Amino acid sequence: MVEELFMLDGSYVFGDVGRMQRGAYVWWREHVWHGPAGSVSGYHLFIRVLGGPLKNEFSTEPAAFSYHPPYRPVLPAALAGKAHELTEDASW
Repeated sequence: MVEELFMLDGSYVFGDVGRMQRGAYVWWREHVWHGPAGSVSGYHLFIRVLGGPLKNEFSTEPAAFSYHPPYRPVLPAALAGKAHELTEDASW
């Protein structure tokens, strides 16, 4: 199954890849770890799952976490040059 997220408002941090803000989009294939995660401001997002039910599996091992992680998106080569981190005041 595939999990897609589209951020409508707020801020949400995935500690391994960076902070999502309004307008951000992300997807993961099955069995791809993403986290730890959290939000200081709160958030609204759409989650869509294709090909099966959403099943969350959580690690029991402690993991380092920061609400200000480095920006490290994982993108296909054709899109890597188009990526840029949003500023707090970005508007759509």
